[in-house]
Amino acid sequence: MLLLIVGAAALVAVAAVMALPSMIGREGPLSDSAHYENFQQLDKASSLLVSGTVVSASATRVDENLLTVYRVLISHASDARTGTLDVYIPRTQTDAEPTAETVGLDVGSDYVLALVAFGSEWQLTSTAGQGAFRVSEGEVDRSLDGSLEIDQTTRNLLGVK
Repeated sequence: MLLLIVGAAALVAVAAVMALPSMIGREGPLSDSAHYENFQQLDKASSLLVSGTVVSASATRVDENLLTVYRVLISHASDARTGTLDVYIPRTQTDAEPTAETVGLDVGSDYVLALVAFGSEWQLTSTAGQGAFRVSEGEVDRSLDGSLEIDQTTRNLLGVK
């Protein structure tokens, strides 16, 4: 009888943990990536900041992970590099609901991207919601999720307003 009660209590605890995200709302992204309170934290965690244009996107697999590789033509970079670089962003199966980590970039669009090394390539420091900032007519918007704004010094460095 005691075993049955303990087992039932364990099932209730598991159910409560599984339901917790929907019960507490969506304050931050539901993802495994870091969530930053301000741009200075994101900048400090990043190895590289670039402004540039996404020129292509292709699907790939690394181990068992589905990824999209975005080739970015660099306009400006925090380390003065030029040319292109590849940015890897996780993706979902075709019929799956996107998550905070799988928000993609648009080919032909300009962005400021906060990046960290991914082997010899690059990935966003955080989800695309915080690690990507769309640029329109030379003016940078807030992060895609609206939570962060790039400071003026970084804007000047990356050639955006």
